[in-house]
Order: sequence, then C-alpha cells, then structure tokens
Amino acid sequence: MNQKFSPNEVIEILNGGTESEVDKVTAYLYRTYKPKVASYIFLQHGTYEEAKDIFQEVIITFLHQVWEKKFKAMSEKEMEGYFKGIAHHKWLKKKEADGRRRRREDTFLNEGHEESNAPPLERLLQKEDKQIAWQIFQKLDEICQKILIAFYVDGYSLEEIALRYELGSAEAVKLRKFRCVRKLREMLLP
Repeated sequence: MNQKFSPNEVIEILNGGTESEVDKVTAYLYRTYKPKVASYIFLQHGTYEEAKDIFQEVIITFLHQVWEKKFKAMSEKEMEGYFKGIAHHKWLKKKEADGRRRRREDTFLNEGHEESNAPPLERLLQKEDKQIAWQIFQKLDEICQKILIAFYVDGYSLEEIALRYELGSAEAVKLRKFRCVRKLREMLLP
C-alpha cells in the first residue's frame, strides 16, 4: 500500500523517525515528486538521465534543508512548488555548466587548428607535454582527480561538487581543491 505523508509528517520523520519510517517517507518523496521533476526537465528538452540526476540533487538539497531546519512545513501544493523550484535552479546551473564546457571545448578545438600551423617538431613536443602532464595528473588520488575535473573541465560550482561527491560543504571542497592543485603543481614543477 502506498502511504501518503503530510509535509509536517515528512519533516518529523526525517528528523527523528525510525529507519523504516524514513525509508517509507523517502519512497513517498520519490513516488510523489520524481515524476513532477522529470516532467519539468522533459519540458526543458532534458533527457531521462538528466531528470534522474537532477532529482537526486533535489532530494539531497531537500534533505539538507530539513536537517538544517531551513525547511518549514507547508501545504502539499507549496511543497510541490518547493521541489520544482529546486529542480529549476539545478537545471539552470547544469545548463550554465554545459555551456561553459562547450565553450571550453570549442576553444580547445580551435586551438588545435592553430597548432597545425606550427612546425611538426613543435607540435610533437606539445603533444608529448600534454601526455606527460596527463600521466602526472593520473598520479593524484581519485578524489583530487574528480574535484579538479568537475571544477575546471565540467564547470561545476564548489557547492555542486560537495553534493555530487558527498564532501560536506563548499568550503571543504575549496580547501581540498586548493590542496589538490598545490600537489599537482609540486608534481609538475619539482
């Protein structure tokens, strides 16, 4: 039987319910709001995978808001609007990041055409430098690689990286990124 919860019950259970109750509330949230968020993403020409990813981020954001006492109980209609609002914000951030990544890729591809005018020996040295840099980069631990790629290549914000890799706060990611960059710099420039 599919159980239904009021916004007050959702908050109470998420803040202090048994594991079984929390599981039921989570299932309720997925059952109730995932189709609505997915429908919004589809209207924005998003894919099923993007809708799944966005909904995961919406749930994580919602849970953090509840646990930090920043979410106030409201009507079911307002709660639906709250979920859609988070989804809208996450979707816009994703599209901005996609745009930045596309611009970087275009710039990189255009630079590649400019390099073709360089003498063959210079092009070979540039290619070898990139390969060596990549080999050194791969010596970083996995989380450093993920953080640096997410930030510099994919264009994610520190907050998005913190949520995606469960690293706590944006400040924690900022410090971790700084250490990763410093470590990479030391490896590249001994």
